Amino acid sequence: MALSRAAGWNQAPEDWRHVLEAGRARGAVMEGRLVASAALMPYGAFGWICMVLVVPDVRRQGHATRLMDWATRELEAAGRIAGLDATPEGREVYARLRFRDVAGLTRWAAPEGAHGETSPASMRCRAMTDTDFEIVAREDARVFRADRRSVVAAFRERRPDLALVSCGADAIEGYCFGRGGDLATHVGPVVAPSDVVGQALIDAAVARTRGAVIIDLADRHVETAGRLARAGFVARRSFTRMVRSDRPFGMDGAVFAVAGPEFG
Repeated sequence: MALSRAAGWNQAPEDWRHVLEAGRARGAVMEGRLVASAALMPYGAFGWICMVLVVPDVRRQGHATRLMDWATRELEAAGRIAGLDATPEGREVYARLRFRDVAGLTRWAAPEGAHGETSPASMRCRAMTDTDFEIVAREDARVFRADRRSVVAAFRERRPDLALVSCGADAIEGYCFGRGGDLATHVGPVVAPSDVVGQALIDAAVARTRGAVIIDLADRHVETAGRLARAGFVARRSFTRMVRSDRPFGMDGAVFAVAGPEFG
């Protein structure tokens, strides 16, 4: 948590705990102090690199590069495609390590009291049942291109009020999850077939939060970005989703908001 807070990141202790239990992590120690970290989450044929953090006073000394080298070698030795969400500064480093761009993301943030718009479509959103979760977990594996059931199950356990589905005439149309963070509630992932459904899920989730909220929105959803801006959200930072593979690998168009750089 000291590393996260030094960088102004939003991870909660539960996020770190899940990564350490479900994945692997390595750190750099100087004079008895943890000064850098990197972690990886194995998702079947895919591996997610996260928690790449270096305290400000020892940056540009090669810690991140060495830890990234460890993470990529671990994943590739297991035959997994490595992926991550990069900050603008990190993107330069990762490009030199043969990661390529997949999609752009923007973090939208709203302070307490700035949560605005609702839509009639949000009335079709309801709490996710156990039966719903099984359907959602299979769909999430399809759009994410890997099984991260343990992650979304943990989100649902932590914030069941933010585990929602949008229902059409006879089937689930879309879904979302959320979790508490150190600084704000993170809404995501949000997966939906259309702007109407995606926005409805975001509206329904945000209406169930108190305090600050963040959403890591896929840049392709321009209409939804405008809607967030009108509701009082502000674009705080950008990310680039990257993979280390020459195989075709894009981000499914149904993904409105991602789970965050911690989990993909």
